[in-house]
Amino acid sequence: MDSGNETGRVAILIIDDEASMRELLCGYLANFDVMAFSGGEEAVEWLGAHPEKAFQLAVCDYSMPGMNGVKTLRAIGRLAPGAKLVLMSGVVAGDLERFAEENGFHGVLAKPFQMKKLDDLVASLLA
Repeated sequence: MDSGNETGRVAILIIDDEASMRELLCGYLANFDVMAFSGGEEAVEWLGAHPEKAFQLAVCDYSMPGMNGVKTLRAIGRLAPGAKLVLMSGVVAGDLERFAEENGFHGVLAKPFQMKKLDDLVASLLA
């Protein structure tokens, strides 16, 4: 798989307003080229300014101040149509997986989640 980045590794974006979650996911996904953002506006602005930066997967929290995860992933999807988009949420109301699918997202992580679920999701989306 062509990673499209300098390291040759698969690139993943993490967007979450909680520093502890960003740190946890960045540490856990250390085998990948991970970039983390504290909010949707920051991530979308950076991606708009750096269209040459390729990534394969974006994992974004739903509930954030400012631009929520749905709006963020929709904007990222427009900027990088080939990227896989995953919505994380600690607020599970209704069928979150169906909601994510209806919005064109490729997966969902209901917080709290086991890291095995993250492993399985990342492996299936990047296969």
